[in-house]
Amino acid sequence: MIIQIQLSVGALRNHEDIKDMVKAKSLDNRVEQSESAKSHKTALAAQAASAVLWHNS
Repeated sequence: MIIQIQLSVGALRNHEDIKDMVKAKSLDNRVEQSESAKSHKTALAAQAASAVLWHNS
């Protein structure tokens, strides 16, 4: 049973759709964690906070 599961996981890991999905997710994670993405998110958060403060005043 365990050998069958290992073979199934290995087959899935080598399946082209799975490889493409892993590549895409890996790229998404690298972009999300990049410095430019962080500074962009910080700028957006500052704009949102400013808009909320303006709206509440």
